Amino acid sequence: MLGIVLCSAFAYEMSMVIIFKLSFLVSCIKSY
Repeated sequence: MLGIVLCSAFAYEMSMVIIFKLSFLVSCIKSY
């Protein structure tokens, strides 16, 4: 049970990092 919670929390953190990187990339493209 604890492993599932840790895996889901890790996947959530990774998805937030990916979303942050995508938004940063979009803002960089819009600035050009």
